[in-house]
Amino acid sequence: MRYAPDYSLLDGNENDIYQAWLDSLRDRTAKVAVIRRVARMEIGQFGDHRVLRDGICELKIDVGAGHRVYYAHVGNR
Repeated sequence: MRYAPDYSLLDGNENDIYQAWLDSLRDRTAKVAVIRRVARMEIGQFGDHRVLRDGICELKIDVGAGHRVYYAHVGNR
């Protein structure tokens, strides 16, 4: 199953929170790892993740200091 991710998590000033966080990562290896993992999610390969509660999931990325990406499924998005 393919997923159509919606990265448009905006704050009150219409700033993209996800992109701002990604831009703030100083470790290039970690940044590439995050981008690759999120891209793999689009084709249904979620890898190391867990369901938390209320539809929220945690994607674990153990590169560098280790990072977590939180997401939710809404239909096929």
